[in-house]
Amino acid sequence: MEKTFGKKQLEMIVQTVLSEKWVSSRSKPCPHCGVRIEKFEGCNKVTCFKCNTYFCWICSSQLNQGNPYLHFNDPTSKCYDNLFLNEDQEDEPEDSDDEDWIDYSEESGDDPDFDPDLDPDFDPNED
Repeated sequence: MEKTFGKKQLEMIVQTVLSEKWVSSRSKPCPHCGVRIEKFEGCNKVTCFKCNTYFCWICSSQLNQGNPYLHFNDPTSKCYDNLFLNEDQEDEPEDSDDEDWIDYSEESGDDPDFDPDLDPDFDPNED
């Protein structure tokens, strides 16, 4: 193939395919005009930069122009109460940040910053 198309042409084709796969995996099409949109932060109400259509990032439904948040506030919607749900959070338990919690309630020996004066059970009048 290299003799037929040339090394530079083949490298360009590979880069194009890889770029298209990258864009496709990280973006979604606008339900109105089809332009690819990338969302990297913020809520799930997305505005198309080309046609200004509002749509839901989760289900790709076109949203009401007058009240786009109705989709996330309607209990019959599958996206109800998910305005700020990230795709990374969908499989995560609600209290996942507790993994970083260190419990010093048993003994203060593990905590170099332990101050008995800040201990809620500390009684200054007790000898």
